[in-house]
Amino acid sequence: MKRDKFSIYLIILLTIIQAINIVSFIVKKEYTYLFDVLVTYFGYLTFTFLDKKYSLKTKDYIKLLLVLTFIIHSLLGHNLGLYDKTHWFDNALHTFGSFSFALLFYSIVVNTTQFTVKSKSFIFILILALGTASGSIFEIIEFILDTLLNTNKQKGLIDTNLDMIFNIIGSSLAGFVTILNQKC
Repeated sequence: MKRDKFSIYLIILLTIIQAINIVSFIVKKEYTYLFDVLVTYFGYLTFTFLDKKYSLKTKDYIKLLLVLTFIIHSLLGHNLGLYDKTHWFDNALHTFGSFSFALLFYSIVVNTTQFTVKSKSFIFILILALGTASGSIFEIIEFILDTLLNTNKQKGLIDTNLDMIFNIIGSSLAGFVTILNQKC
């Protein structure tokens, strides 16, 4: 019951922040950002539904990291313009986001399979691979959006390469944190 309450609080928090973002983007006539807000919002709701339905047992701190990733991306990155106003924000969010998603996907692997590997090296490599793979998928999605919808999510080769590097850093940090807390 306590886990359900925490999940509900996270959904309420995300709903409020994303509603503020939607109103703000409509007022500012920045309609392209509405897509990001809606995808992250309904994506998180879908994840929460699947987490409960299939007993994925995702830990609350991972759910919090995901919600923070979405809020930081939409509220700070787009709504307050930190992607455009700073040189470091995009790199920091790639690090944080890949950290969050690497932990999520590792959690799903562990909780839905008979995963019993005790090798810290293997666990680290698996988390690194899951995080960098998810980061690569996000880069492909950005490319598709830029190509089909004429958005400007990828600012060029250097931006994309830096995104990939910071995805590796975030995924590595997730691997280190996990193996340091693992009882092997």
